[in-house]
Amino acid sequence: FDKILFIFSQTEKRRVNLTKQHLDKNNFNIDKNDEDLDESDDGLGKILEEEIEETEDVLIAISGFIGSMFKTHKTLVKQIVDKITTYVLPLYLKSNASNFELKMGIFIINDLIEFLGQDYLNENLWREITALLVKFCDHKEPSIRQASAYGVGLLAQFTKSGYDLLIDLIHTKAPASFPWQKKESSGCLP
Repeated sequence: FDKILFIFSQTEKRRVNLTKQHLDKNNFNIDKNDEDLDESDDGLGKILEEEIEETEDVLIAISGFIGSMFKTHKTLVKQIVDKITTYVLPLYLKSNASNFELKMGIFIINDLIEFLGQDYLNENLWREITALLVKFCDHKEPSIRQASAYGVGLLAQFTKSGYDLLIDLIHTKAPASFPWQKKESSGCLP
């Protein structure tokens, strides 16, 4: 598992470095006039974007592999779960995380819920991921909302105790009452 995390860590460092290079290049190009830009500047940007995308694909594949390990080798993944919750999730869920980082963090959380469940994860972690997923259901990026909503569905399916926390968090996010709940209804459409 240490080798998997090492590869994951090295790939993530590469992604961060490439992203920084891409941002630096874009900031440099903003400072230049359009006339000063040449095809090599544009080509470098495309190469960096492709490398970032390839690196993100590798991270997604590693994440998928880790999820498969959760599913098929539940008794052997305690060490990797500890490292993921201690090092990887804080990295991906930090306050200034990119959309990719947030999605990766949510994907990992969803795998923890689906393949390991509440009995495997400690109560505090279960409560934290519940609050986190409900929070991100309101994110401006649709793909993050979707991944979070999927996670909330997994929580609904796999929460065995303390389900009231999930319901309370959802109620604080949902409107107090919906328009169609205001009228007395006979249960039939007009």
